[in-house]
Amino acid sequence: MDTDWATPANSTFSKVQNLGVNAFSGNFSGDWNNIPQPGTPQKLDGISTVLMYRAQYRNFDGTQKIVCTHTIAESSTEAVLRWYELENTGSSWAIVQQGTYNPDNVSRWNASIAMNDAGQIAMGYSVANSSIYPGIRYCGQTAGAASGIMDIAETNIWTGAYSQTGINRWGDYSNISVDPAGGTGFWYTNEYKSSSSHGTRIAEITFPASCTTPTTQASNYSLVSASDNSLEISWNRGNGDAVLVVAREGNPVNANPISGNTYTANTVFGTGDEIGVGNFVVYNGAGTSVIINSLEQGTNYHFSIYEYFNSGVCYAIPRLTANATTSGCTPCVSDGNTAYQTSTTYVGINTLSKASAKPAAYSDYTAISTNLEVGSTHNLNVRVNTDGPYTVHTKVWIDWNQDCDFDDTGETFDLGTATNVTDGLTNLSPLSTSVPVDALIGSTIMRVSTKFNSDPTSCETAYDGEVEDYTINVLPGSTTWNGTNTDWNDSDNWPNGVVPNSSYEVVIPTAPVHGSFPVIQSGVNAKCYSLTLENGATITINGTLEEVK
Repeated sequence: MDTDWATPANSTFSKVQNLGVNAFSGNFSGDWNNIPQPGTPQKLDGISTVLMYRAQYRNFDGTQKIVCTHTIAESSTEAVLRWYELENTGSSWAIVQQGTYNPDNVSRWNASIAMNDAGQIAMGYSVANSSIYPGIRYCGQTAGAASGIMDIAETNIWTGAYSQTGINRWGDYSNISVDPAGGTGFWYTNEYKSSSSHGTRIAEITFPASCTTPTTQASNYSLVSASDNSLEISWNRGNGDAVLVVAREGNPVNANPISGNTYTANTVFGTGDEIGVGNFVVYNGAGTSVIINSLEQGTNYHFSIYEYFNSGVCYAIPRLTANATTSGCTPCVSDGNTAYQTSTTYVGINTLSKASAKPAAYSDYTAISTNLEVGSTHNLNVRVNTDGPYTVHTKVWIDWNQDCDFDDTGETFDLGTATNVTDGLTNLSPLSTSVPVDALIGSTIMRVSTKFNSDPTSCETAYDGEVEDYTINVLPGSTTWNGTNTDWNDSDNWPNGVVPNSSYEVVIPTAPVHGSFPVIQSGVNAKCYSLTLENGATITINGTLEEVK
């Protein structure tokens, strides 16, 4: 929704996503006389296909949830309930579960649904058929079941004793809400027919806890130590049997473990069990500390720590939350010497342009930078001083994956040689230099080394020559969906045949060039740096889409 407060008439409300649901037959037979009652030919309006009050929204520490319900026609005289749970852990919604509640031949309609703080679902509704007066019942689902089945048995709230005559209108109100005192109980209200008019019933609904949780959560988080690729954290234990530690890069953990489920941990970040999208289990045990490895330098990581009992594997929520940042990149030391004038006299790439004499064996020019987009190509120029009729060799390294070394494929650039010049280009300048499509977004080091008579190495010291360090700011690339077909993972749908990853800003236009809007197929885990849907554009997500921005 784009609201123009100055001129409200200019405000727009656009659909941003399509979600496919299981097929069903929605409408009754063309009128509003649908549900039979005892002792009267008057039928009641089944209020089919429209979402009932209300589509309840919850936000569990970044995991957004919506539960909603509507009526469909099982037959021309029987109403049943469709219901859905939607989830958004990043930039888009997916259907976690969906179901049809129809345990017998009684009509159920005029429903309302909600999820409590524990993840339990309750759904209340009207009931009736030719032998059952309109009454009120509810059912539910245990936390974390996500089975599409209401596994908490139906319970009666009010047994009707009268039918409504003279009018088919039904369902002026039906609402279920979570009790704010404790967050686990529900309050539900619905109508029924009394002897002379409509009546109202209000019911308190509580479900037994799915398991017993520890009463004292872990506490007193502390950062013990930080390096460029690891973090050691500690905590004080609560009163559970063990703790589960979940980590996420860049943003708070946005999905909780599901009680009853066990998880495998690994201190190598990204290799333990994943909960939701991007939340990895890094510790599972009875201790008070963990060292997490294989992290990115200069990056913030968020942690959630959960006490739990072994019996029932019941995790305590709210959790203990914290975050810590790895140290910045410190590349290896490299320098030449000042005995001769062998040196780099100029470096240029994109907007970076630096001319210099030889002030030192090593020059820290990291305050000088330029911005390069992922997937872009630029000319790299280096000029040198050979200090007489000699030959020098120049190499450049760019740490694209920001792992504090220059050893990875695609990070070394040979600028060639020069002979007998005081400020001359190397023979391979300008060198066409492309930013890899998987380069990490952020600032990284570019090292330029010039050496007498042989190729320099990235960490060499005390040679006849000079070393200079600069900063490259890697920016996300931009790509626009063209819609050759609907498959997100088909390279034909993207410029230059590159399916976007976490380094790309993605735009879905109002009118794709070839007409189709994207679908992320079931089982596909797509990523992007950011996602923009222009007005009227849609995306259907049957798998997952993680927006890492």
